[in-house]
Amino acid sequence: MTRRRRLLVVLHVLTSVSGVGTLLAVLLVVAYGLSIEDAVGQDPLLRLAGDIQQFLGIPLLSAAVVIGTLSALYSPWGLLRHTWVLKKLALTLVNLGLAVFLIGPRVSQVAGEPLSAWLVVGGLIVQLFLYLLATGLSVFKPKGLLRAGPSSSRIPAESRR
Repeated sequence: MTRRRRLLVVLHVLTSVSGVGTLLAVLLVVAYGLSIEDAVGQDPLLRLAGDIQQFLGIPLLSAAVVIGTLSALYSPWGLLRHTWVLKKLALTLVNLGLAVFLIGPRVSQVAGEPLSAWLVVGGLIVQLFLYLLATGLSVFKPKGLLRAGPSSSRIPAESRR
C-alpha cells in the first residue's frame, strides 16, 4: 500500500468514525431535548443539535465522501469496478442527502412539534443504519464485479479477499 493511499485510508476512517460519533451526539441531544415537556426548554437543545449537525456532521460526511472516493481511485478495487465500492458510495451519498436536505434543516425547528421531532429522530436512526451498512461493506467486501476487472494475479496479495 502506498503512502498516499495509506494516508487517504486513515483520513477516511477518521472522518467516518467522527461522523458516526457526531450523529450519535445529535441523536442523544435531540432525544434528551424531546424528553423535556415544554417547547421553551426544548428549543436550546434542539438548536444545539442543529448546530452540531450543520457544523460537524455534514462537513464530516462530505469529507468522508470525497476522501473515500479518492481512496477508491488509488486502491486495487477502483471506484467503479466492484459492486461493494459502488454500493458503499451510493449509501454514503444517500446519507449525505438525508443530512443536507431532510434532517439538517429541520433539527433545530421541531421544538413543540412532536410529530416532526420524531420524524427527525427516525431520520437520524436511518442515517446511523446507513453508516453501519457502509461499514459492513467495507469490512466484508462482498464479491461482485461491475465489469471485467484486473486479473487476481495483478492485485497485490495483501489486497486480495
